[in-house]
Amino acid sequence: MVCITRPVHKHYALRSVSNETYIKFVNGYSLAKKIGIRSVWSFILGSGLYEICMEFAKGKVRKYCRRKFGSTILGCLTWIGTPIVPLITNSTKIIMIANATHTTIAFIAESAEDISSATWLPLDLLLTGQAIPIGEAGRFNLMGGDFSLLNDLID
Repeated sequence: MVCITRPVHKHYALRSVSNETYIKFVNGYSLAKKIGIRSVWSFILGSGLYEICMEFAKGKVRKYCRRKFGSTILGCLTWIGTPIVPLITNSTKIIMIANATHTTIAFIAESAEDISSATWLPLDLLLTGQAIPIGEAGRFNLMGGDFSLLNDLID
């Protein structure tokens, strides 16, 4: 899971446990944070979409509701649909655009999840003495590979 080493200072709750126990706890704690944060995001997005659908059914759709609903659906469909593009076409330009789009949306999702985990930082420091990451970098990028906007603009 998460590659972690013990901090050198001794000002945290788990300082007296063995290294194996510490690493096991940190990996379990990281997984629990990931599941908890994703559950909260799912609830927030789900309840928001439910409210928008109810307003849509009642005929009271406002401009901001249409934008929120449209951007959420478009982002999800684009993130899911762009890995399929290389299977359909062999056009290099289209594949590059699909890869860049998918990677950008994956980066935004990963950043949102990482920012959400910042609320757990005091507990991280108290228990383990350091910030515990949620997961590996690029965990939402299904297409793989690195994406550098500056390199693509220069080429």
